[in-house]
Amino acid sequence: MLLFYLSMIDNEDDRNWLSKVYTDYKPWMLKTAYNYIKHTEDSKDVVHEIFLRMSRNIKSVPRNPITLKVYLETAIRNVCYTIT
Repeated sequence: MLLFYLSMIDNEDDRNWLSKVYTDYKPWMLKTAYNYIKHTEDSKDVVHEIFLRMSRNIKSVPRNPITLKVYLETAIRNVCYTIT
């Protein structure tokens, strides 16, 4: 799936950054989404949707690790509420 997200991005630095975010944060994102909706497959859909959104709007995603985690937490919560 990572290759799909990366294919949507033109800039090599942005691709490298998203790849790092994917490997570093995906397990945490899955656990967080599961805590909201208590369904494994839906949790995967939530994380997929967030990475799609990030790929489309890569320039607006915060790069600071603290701000990024808050951004991801908010995105997870919002997508979970949309799905349920």
